[in-house]
Amino acid sequence: MIFSSVEFLLFFAFVLAIFWGTLGRLREPASFRPQHLFLLLASYYFYMSWNAVLILLIVLSTLVDYLLGARIHASTCLRRRRTLLILSLVINLGLLALFKYANFFIDNTNAVLGMFSLRVPFVVDIILPVGISFFTFQSMSYTIDIYRRELQPARSFTDFALFVSFFPQLVAGPIVRASQFLPQLDRPRRPGDIDIDRGLNYLLLGLVKKVLISDWLSTIADPLFANPLEYNGLGVWMGVIAYTLQIYCDFSGYSDMAIGTAALLGYRLPDNFNMPYLSRNISEFWSRWHISLSTWLRDYLYIPLGGNRFGHLLTLRNLLVVMFLGGLWHGAQWTFVAWGCAHGLALVVHKEFRRRFPLDQSRRLSPAGIALGWLGTMIFVCATWVLFRAPSFETARILLAKMAFLDNSGSSPASPVLALCLVIVVLSHLAGVRMFGGGGAGFPPVRLPFRAFGYAVVALVLLLLAPSGARPFIYFQF
Repeated sequence: MIFSSVEFLLFFAFVLAIFWGTLGRLREPASFRPQHLFLLLASYYFYMSWNAVLILLIVLSTLVDYLLGARIHASTCLRRRRTLLILSLVINLGLLALFKYANFFIDNTNAVLGMFSLRVPFVVDIILPVGISFFTFQSMSYTIDIYRRELQPARSFTDFALFVSFFPQLVAGPIVRASQFLPQLDRPRRPGDIDIDRGLNYLLLGLVKKVLISDWLSTIADPLFANPLEYNGLGVWMGVIAYTLQIYCDFSGYSDMAIGTAALLGYRLPDNFNMPYLSRNISEFWSRWHISLSTWLRDYLYIPLGGNRFGHLLTLRNLLVVMFLGGLWHGAQWTFVAWGCAHGLALVVHKEFRRRFPLDQSRRLSPAGIALGWLGTMIFVCATWVLFRAPSFETARILLAKMAFLDNSGSSPASPVLALCLVIVVLSHLAGVRMFGGGGAGFPPVRLPFRAFGYAVVALVLLLLAPSGARPFIYFQF
């Protein structure tokens, strides 16, 4: 089920009705929470709508980390605890490697063996489970936090299973930490826990980003990457800008809808984006883009590697390693690795520049310097999105050459859709996530009848202007 589909809206309406209308009125014993069990079953049903068999993978990963987490917590022997943690990591990363990277490894091995007229004597035909990178990282963080003595184990298997499979953020994040979610399960939800404004604001804003911007922009970006030779330099820039806006609105739109649906169920998920396209440098961009992944990589990879504690050169090495693995996390394709390495090099260059030319309180950037920093950052981000989206390095080479106007053959089709979507993105950035009322982003509070009218108008516009058919979210493939 896709969040922007009628099927999901009907499913969510049913979940809300049962969760609040029936279970929300029960007096639940402390030892058993029907609300949690119902949400767990609903989450499993939601995932099984993609592929029923692959629910066994989530159950296996959940069971392994639940049992190992409890044993890590109970053990007082550091060596035993470390062994159990390594076992958890090997199982989780092994499953991720098998389902996501097995064919990638075999194809690259065959490319090398082909020089000697050899070939791997078998083929792996495995379906990539939706959202495997997200729920694997989420489950791994649980055992790591318990090993660090920063987290108590889940109160019950149901609670932990719900944490891993909570359907609003199951397939594309945000990557939620157990320390953020499990405490919310300590008591039953009551109707007073619903933050209706927050839920509807995020849900409708996410739908606007997905349906009115991302899905329409795909009609510009997809033909470009399918037939790059047909476009001249200006046409390529228009298509790349369209994809730059598309991937932001698609992914942040999903995150907004996940936060909104969770809020309507009485739970709070962390924000995953903070207007990344307003960043003035690449470091700021990564503090605003896919925040849950950036902080996960920082806390569970960059810092354990040594962070910035062991000298300047090792700090730069750690940045490159983290971004290399971050690129590989996105997909089993060398273009993703190249995208991650390009951002890693940019972070290294920025860090080195800041080391050599530090800015103190008395030396602030001028408006012109801020504008140049923003422009340079956006040009780099747009150019690297080409690597991210292109199906091959050859396609990326053609597009980047045209962006540099080294090859200006082809045409430049007019695109009023791009201009309209750009205006909508700018307006939503100005208004922020509380664009429909509530007093955020400098706007005065709006009374309930006017907010209700605003919600209805947005819903009507979505119905009238949505392209036919619900399109999958880009990050579902990760």
